[in-house]
This record gives sequence, structure tokens and C-alpha cells, in this order.
Amino acid sequence: MAAHSAQQAAGDPLAPFTAAGQGVSAAVAALAAGLLFLIRDRFDLFQGSPA
Repeated sequence: MAAHSAQQAAGDPLAPFTAAGQGVSAAVAALAAGLLFLIRDRFDLFQGSPA
């Protein structure tokens, strides 16, 4: 809480709204999508269905 109020007092933008924050968010999203793509067969409940 104190860090947040100090950051607001300094006038700095919040980390998620900076270019670096956007880049990190995009990298994390891409990593998550890639991992889900690689392990998607593990979660396939209807693997033996004829469709």
C-alpha cells in the first residue's frame, strides 16, 4: 500500500501500462499459449471418439 501511494505521488505510471509492462504481458501470454498448445492432448477427454 505504501509503495502504491509513493508511486502515485511520484507521478510514474503503473507498471502494466508502460511499454515494458506490455512487453512482459505479451511474453507471458505467448508462453502460456505455447505451453497449452504443446500439452493439449493431455486434456483431450474425447480422444477415442469416432468424430
